[in-house]
Amino acid sequence: MFIDSWGQLLELVVIRHKISDKVAAKKYVQLDLPTPDDGIFEYSVLYTNKPLRADHLWEFYSGRAAMEHQIAELKGEFGFDAIPTHHYQGNSAYQHLSGLAYNLVRNFQVDTRLARVRPRTVSRTNLFSFSSLATLRFEWIAAAGRLVNRSGAQVLKLCNNARRRERFQSIAYNL
Repeated sequence: MFIDSWGQLLELVVIRHKISDKVAAKKYVQLDLPTPDDGIFEYSVLYTNKPLRADHLWEFYSGRAAMEHQIAELKGEFGFDAIPTHHYQGNSAYQHLSGLAYNLVRNFQVDTRLARVRPRTVSRTNLFSFSSLATLRFEWIAAAGRLVNRSGAQVLKLCNNARRRERFQSIAYNL
């Protein structure tokens, strides 16, 4: 418990996680307090209003921190980190379109049942297991094929891959 300068009671949780088994050299300091850079333990302080035990709070926070993977995909696969113009409105529109594309790909996976439901845990934030855009691009677009002329019409003919055919048929059925 901690009382801040406004007189409010704040509940802080301090978590110490062991990251190494090496023996720390004795540091000569006046007070015997833990140092955050000792190489043996990692310290985290969480402020919360959730009524959870410390270990459950840490699992919940770790699940929320998994958003970093989604942000990395948004930046890497959808170009969210690019600044294509010298104008605020153009850059803002570009980032909005990147976010929209990301959400459309996620929604497409849910609608076509490509995303699988994940079992619920304390730290799990996503209800579904999604494939990244790189995986989808590899599975759908990077396929060996050729254009053939059938009755005067150009037709894309893919190699005879039963798994890919089943995937496309499943997507078409679910749409």
